[in-house]
Amino acid sequence: MIKLKDILSELNVKNVKYKNDKTGKQELGKGAHFVYIGRQRVGVFHVDSIGTIPFDPKNWLKMKGKGSPTKNTIFMFGGMAIMFSGQGVGRNLIKKIFKDNKNIKHITLYTTDSAIGFWKKLGGEILGKLDGKYYMRIDRI
Repeated sequence: MIKLKDILSELNVKNVKYKNDKTGKQELGKGAHFVYIGRQRVGVFHVDSIGTIPFDPKNWLKMKGKGSPTKNTIFMFGGMAIMFSGQGVGRNLIKKIFKDNKNIKHITLYTTDSAIGFWKKLGGEILGKLDGKYYMRIDRI
């Protein structure tokens, strides 16, 4: 029988993990990745590219494969459940991604204006804006 105190102890944001939807393992790959705290699914992020991304968002007029490539990067987008907002889930997830993937030096992503403050707290830099989306990059933290 599962006890309430065991469930609550699992919900520590430092226990954040992610699983690749295709493999069910904690590994990065193209596609969806579900985010968990203990057994509770709290979010999802999608990886579009890994390694050398096909564009440089600083040169966002030349997107879609025509800009300069950026090496050692993942390009991702997604979000966490609003009930976990401000509790450190996102920060711990980004740290875990960097810790588990030593070759990744940058995360490039797009976000809305409501999340820019979060990404700036992690050292994120706005690279450009296109169609209401802000493109940002975070260097390894």
